[in-house]
Amino acid sequence: VANQLIQDFITTKTEQLKQNAVNFNPESGLSPSSLQIDYTLTALNAKILSLEFNIYEHVSGAAHPNSYIHTFNYNIKDVKLVTRLQDVFVPGANYIPTISLLTRADLKEQLKSEMPNIEANIDSGTEPKEENFQEFVLTTHGLKLIFNPYQVGPYALGGQQVLIPYEKLKDLLPPNSFLLDFK
Repeated sequence: VANQLIQDFITTKTEQLKQNAVNFNPESGLSPSSLQIDYTLTALNAKILSLEFNIYEHVSGAAHPNSYIHTFNYNIKDVKLVTRLQDVFVPGANYIPTISLLTRADLKEQLKSEMPNIEANIDSGTEPKEENFQEFVLTTHGLKLIFNPYQVGPYALGGQQVLIPYEKLKDLLPPNSFLLDFK
């Protein structure tokens, strides 16, 4: 099941790039469109499979290529795809404000010397809204949240990541969560 889902993702990304390249209709002589997808295996054990797809795409004629990460989490123990954070937490749990506070504080600490006056970007990209926390992986050490370029800072700063130990989230996780086995 997981293999088919991964294959479907790659096929869809390839078709999207082909369609974008046709729609863009660049001038001749420009570099051709390209797509590169590789992955980082974040976790693989009897309970979870988590991948980070590193995507590099360039549509001929665009100002610059685009790089970003898309995540894939599969709960092997319960044989199901984990696509949203709400799939991780107790049903009805108010987890977004906690995630927002923890990631915001961590990012401000990480980036304080990188770029002055970045707090407003971080605040905006970590507002307590579901759409700000769509890219995540389940690791054996904690919940890793990924912020692609532009989300919490300028493109030049690149993507950012925050790892929240499951211990800090234990009150929001189901009591029988397979994630609590990792400490």
